[in-house]
Amino acid sequence: MGVLFITGINTLVFYGLVHVGNTSGADPLIPLIAMGVLSFLLSCITLGLFDDAIRATLMCFAVDMDLNNGSPKFGPPTFHEKLEVIMD
Repeated sequence: MGVLFITGINTLVFYGLVHVGNTSGADPLIPLIAMGVLSFLLSCITLGLFDDAIRATLMCFAVDMDLNNGSPKFGPPTFHEKLEVIMD
């Protein structure tokens, strides 16, 4: 959903900018398609990296809890406080 939302918003903003600045009457279809494809690829890469970072962080938390009998031992205290609020 995030990828489609980002792609749609970027393409709409680009369309608005092209439409306002287009005084020659040229068809903006090809630049719009290029912007949509580029926006889709970049948002897939960015959100994919963000997804990997979240999974790695939660995996580290799970391993920490598993090795320390269900209570986290390592990591910043603020991270553990926020996760305790979520888990309760």
